[in-house]
Amino acid sequence: MGNEKLTTITNRIAGSDRYSTAVEISKQGWTSADSVVVGLGTNYPDVLSATPFAYQENAPILLTEPEELPDVVLKEIIRLKAKKVYVIGGTSAISNNVEKQISGLGVKVERIGGSSRYETSTLLASKLKGTGDKVFLASGENFPDALSIATIAARKGYPILLTKKESIPYHTNQFLAKAKEVYIIGGEQVIAPTVKKSLSQSIRIGGEDRYSTSTKIVEHFSESLDSTIFLSSGRTFPDALAGSVLAAKEEGVLLLSEKSTIPYSTKKVLEQSTPVDVNYLGGREVIGDIYK
Repeated sequence: MGNEKLTTITNRIAGSDRYSTAVEISKQGWTSADSVVVGLGTNYPDVLSATPFAYQENAPILLTEPEELPDVVLKEIIRLKAKKVYVIGGTSAISNNVEKQISGLGVKVERIGGSSRYETSTLLASKLKGTGDKVFLASGENFPDALSIATIAARKGYPILLTKKESIPYHTNQFLAKAKEVYIIGGEQVIAPTVKKSLSQSIRIGGEDRYSTSTKIVEHFSESLDSTIFLSSGRTFPDALAGSVLAAKEEGVLLLSEKSTIPYSTKKVLEQSTPVDVNYLGGREVIGDIYK
């Protein structure tokens, strides 16, 4: 091929809102699915850790409102011919009415939800078939770092556990007791040094902001950027969440970005590669046509 530069194909996966964008992501990756994961579309905590489990079950992640499952999501569950839907989070996050709507389709429903986001993350972790001796630990108080690691965690089958900034919550600590290696995701401004000190075998992967953490993850795990890249907003969680399972399924890399410009650290890693295709997750009001 000599010095010819490969042409990168750009593609946008988007609906009219976060719920229909998740449906479009599902349509891109699944002609049918026995299992579907449903998380809250208005807040991130419970579903932050769901990607490795969804990937294991070959299930797309769809989103719901707290009291009612949007019609577009209901139709997607029917299209997928799903036999089982996992609802992530307690009834204070997703009401029983949503469960009833799903079971009304003749589909089994299992709720995975603890007393807190931290317990929910351990319940999802215990559903994974791996040994649990390697885990990712991310902030439960914000979403970017957990989403940046989600695709890699899914492919490796490692759980994503959540922590507070200054201390590890009880349920997370209990699960960590059996871990041999803990990857702390995020800088010291997100997860304090006290947390790292309390863990015997831990490696921190973090930058000075959400974008450099996102690229440091790619570098640490030697992820190739020469095939498929998914670019998603680093300011809102829904599109990256739904896209994380598709990225894992397509052996792609998920990177976070600002709406109008690619952050410096992201740009730097992108300049070293020629992706075959770049997929924007979400509409232009969330992320613009920024890859040049």
